[in-house]
Amino acid sequence: MKISYVQLQKHLDTRASLEIIIDVLTEIGLEVGKIERLPSISEKLKGVIVGEVLTCISHPNADRLKITTVDIGRDQPLNIVCGAPNVAQEKRVAVATVGTSLSTNDRPFKIKKSKIRGVVSEGMLCSEQELGIGTDDEGIVLLDDTYSKGKSISDYFDTPQDTILEIDITPNRSDAISHFGVARDLYAALRSRDIPSILHKLPEPLKPEASLRKENTPIIKVHNPEKCTRYSGIVLSGLQIKPSPKWLQNFLISLGQRPINNVVDITNYVMMDLGQPLHAFDYDKIQGHEIHIRTARKGETITTINHKEINLHREDLVIADRQNPMCIAGVIGGKDSGVSEKTHTIFLESAHFNPTTVRKTSKRIQTKTESSYRYERGICPTLTLKALRKAVELILDLAGGTVLSGCTDNYPHPVKDHQVSLRFKALNTIFGDVFPKEKLHSILSDLEITIIKETDTDMDLFVPVFRLDTTREIDVIEDVLRIYGYNNIPTPDQFRFKPALENVSELPEKMIRHHLSSLGYNEVMTSSFIPPKNPGWADGFDQEKRIPIQNALHGNCTMRYTLRYNLLEVAANHSRRGRKNVKIFEFGTVYQKQHQGYLENRNLTLLLSGEDLEKNWMTHPEGVTFAHVNGIVSSILWKLGLQITDFKHSKEIPPHEVFKHGISWGMVAEKPIISIAKIYSDVLRHFDMDTHSFLAEIDWNALENISATQKNKYREFSNFPVVQRALSLIIDQSTPFGALYNTAFDTVPKHLSSVNLFDCYRGNSLGSEKKSYGLSFFLEKKNGTFKDSEIQRIMTSLTKAFEARHGAVVRSS
Repeated sequence: MKISYVQLQKHLDTRASLEIIIDVLTEIGLEVGKIERLPSISEKLKGVIVGEVLTCISHPNADRLKITTVDIGRDQPLNIVCGAPNVAQEKRVAVATVGTSLSTNDRPFKIKKSKIRGVVSEGMLCSEQELGIGTDDEGIVLLDDTYSKGKSISDYFDTPQDTILEIDITPNRSDAISHFGVARDLYAALRSRDIPSILHKLPEPLKPEASLRKENTPIIKVHNPEKCTRYSGIVLSGLQIKPSPKWLQNFLISLGQRPINNVVDITNYVMMDLGQPLHAFDYDKIQGHEIHIRTARKGETITTINHKEINLHREDLVIADRQNPMCIAGVIGGKDSGVSEKTHTIFLESAHFNPTTVRKTSKRIQTKTESSYRYERGICPTLTLKALRKAVELILDLAGGTVLSGCTDNYPHPVKDHQVSLRFKALNTIFGDVFPKEKLHSILSDLEITIIKETDTDMDLFVPVFRLDTTREIDVIEDVLRIYGYNNIPTPDQFRFKPALENVSELPEKMIRHHLSSLGYNEVMTSSFIPPKNPGWADGFDQEKRIPIQNALHGNCTMRYTLRYNLLEVAANHSRRGRKNVKIFEFGTVYQKQHQGYLENRNLTLLLSGEDLEKNWMTHPEGVTFAHVNGIVSSILWKLGLQITDFKHSKEIPPHEVFKHGISWGMVAEKPIISIAKIYSDVLRHFDMDTHSFLAEIDWNALENISATQKNKYREFSNFPVVQRALSLIIDQSTPFGALYNTAFDTVPKHLSSVNLFDCYRGNSLGSEKKSYGLSFFLEKKNGTFKDSEIQRIMTSLTKAFEARHGAVVRSS
């Protein structure tokens, strides 16, 4: 949320500097995330002069451009090329002279003498947006005769320098979503730090009994009081709808709002200032002058002010006239009932809507507004008439007119202050010492918390309605310590604590986390949601097993059934920022629908991309390969007391939409537990990646169960040399490496220590149904060295086994 420092000072008089205020706000939980200094108009418009167009002719080389001569009070007029449709002779204009610095859409630029389509241009005629005094960019600013030719345009604007503080508001602090709310909290904190401060109180509420002409009051019916706690409003007539004054426009622009007209801008101003959303209806467009606060009827639709047609749900709360919805309550207004230049009479609404109702509707129609942002968090129902009074006064001042009706206030069940008991022992325990009573009384008073009754051990309190988050003893304690200042809490000389017992079931996962981190991998934590369909990403997962999300925050999405997509998104994000070498992993739950219920499973997924090492004067990095990811998976198994050889069945992953090739291992062939694969380049291009990438997926639940049944195995190193032999086999395309691997160990389990696939060849010389694998075999003997005859016998046995089981043919060369 953005806060104007100038506007904040209108609520709070203090000697504290801006730097102290920023520090104190962060200390009390209203963290200042960003600070933006806005220069004064005199600074922004330095070099912009009032000029008069002497001549205006068409550009000979461009249909939409004009060549003008402009008098800015100097000896010679300026020659300026302009493309604005409203430029004309004898018009007063704002001229940015050569050397002037301006900004458009936060992009600064400097005016230079230049040639435009062959014609010299010595400046620029400016629009409101280019000057930063409005949002109109359709044409240049046309000034009236009150602006003197040759004078600086900043002389006619009185906008002070301002600083915009971007405050990160936690969801529970709805009371602080306004300038007054921030000032109220800041006031208590500054006073606690002995910094003199004065908080200006809110205006008195508009009183319904003080209405002028009750006969013009519209008929208002609240059909769903559980969704609309309070509904207040008043009719104003004889208004002149026009652009707001510059001070109001500049205020809204500085907070990221777009000025519309004086009435709408005032409602937004009051909302930003006091935290109470308001809405103005064109009174003449309200059929029968009846206002019904009700839920939508079946089949009803509404076109909103942003020209979006919404199909309403039966649970959506709307503000309707006798027949049709005019506004989606708390979210967005309707196009047909809004205030326009033709409006003369308005009904000004100030209401309190149920936060849950607004939140559900806002999410369902995927529309977030400043109004819904406040209603969703819960605003104070006592604000409605106070905000209404301020808005009415401003409208009568800036738009003229009179109050036509009485002030209506439908508030059948007033919300009362909530009572909370505070035990001094509880406060002192958390404080770590005896909290000073005098300070406690002062802080509670500044927070507008009333002491009903006090004893030696506790006190009963009334917490004001606007503090919706303070309903328990611990909430009051948190508020007291927050305002007192956590930095001021004394540090004890001793700490007493009981070490928490570590959850044994989490130890393997924790161990692997540390192991991967020590090897240079970074752990990521990603969303449990992924898009249901994505161009360039289709991994063949059964559509029927996907779990769609209802009322998703950002369009359609499903519960993730894989971690692949999320890790590729993370890697792509790094790649776009120039970090090509990525080593990441994630432990996460994946979800899928079953015939009865749902299945949740814990997975560990790793992604390697780019080069294995960062380049420096000592290393020669190479691109990551299958061997790199295979090695890291093997190290994970070793940490868990397992080996690849413990997995008796393995199979190759055939090429499909995501993987170019890969291998998987499992205890049973139908359900792989470990999969390693290279990702297709087409998929990488979809994620804006251009480096070789590999994924490893591990069914963590299954692997953990296997690990729990295994004991660590230790094997003594042989004192005799290892013998290495190789075979080149021609086999069917369908024969996986895992099958050859298992056959080798079944044939010579005693002396075979490992098997490695070092070459794979497919080509026209072998035919489309064959491939060639190069396998190396490592033979080990514990009680002596091998004889040539023994080695020959072992290799003959392997060759015959491959021929018998897999139809393999040994290549001669």
